[in-house]
Amino acid sequence: FFSNFFLQFVNLDNSFFFLGNDRIIYRTMGYQLKPISTFPISQKIESYSTVSDAYAFTYVISGHKFYAITFPSANATWEYDLTTELWHERQSENVAQNQGQWRATTQVFFDNLNLFGDFETGIIYQADPTVYTENGATIIRKVITATQFANYSRATIDRLILMMDTGFGLISGQGSEPRIMLRTSLDGARTWGYEETQPLGTQGQYETEVFWTSLGYGRTAIFEFSMSDPIKFAIVGAFLNSTLGDS
Repeated sequence: FFSNFFLQFVNLDNSFFFLGNDRIIYRTMGYQLKPISTFPISQKIESYSTVSDAYAFTYVISGHKFYAITFPSANATWEYDLTTELWHERQSENVAQNQGQWRATTQVFFDNLNLFGDFETGIIYQADPTVYTENGATIIRKVITATQFANYSRATIDRLILMMDTGFGLISGQGSEPRIMLRTSLDGARTWGYEETQPLGTQGQYETEVFWTSLGYGRTAIFEFSMSDPIKFAIVGAFLNSTLGDS
């Protein structure tokens, strides 16, 4: 039932986690098995040509407990947050300066430090939630919303407001005038509109408002937010104002 047992069978929070030969990720709950990979995650794993080289580890940081599994042949890393029970994709900039699998290949907690080994260079890194680069390389943070709709009626998207921490710009260099990027899809993520940016405030501008207007007209909408500036990235919530039209 296990695939690549020793590299993928890991434990955390009184549970074991592993990738089954059905390409579903499981967590033990006492004597029971609970699938934790969502349908989209499982479908993604099913699309990989091989999973025999996959490896996994767990770690705890900033009060969150994570299970991370990497598929080297697919150049992909998926991470499960036990605290929120949500998945996200983890990527790193590789030596060719392309985004690919997370470069962390091993992990150990030693002397109150979270230490990770780099699969490309062999460098050992210390995880620090207040540092927003990986060994100087850019970390791109990206959030994609669920589909937004109102009884499937057509609507004009008048205003989108983000509640997030602002005013954390750096003194100089990249990040001194940080911006967040937005792309909008009105056809179920088949196509995306132009990238539109908004400032997040220079250092000390904590009251900066982040919003976009006139984002289109359609039955559904999906929004993608991204940022590459090396500063704090924390979205608290969002508000959407729209005007309903003909159904």
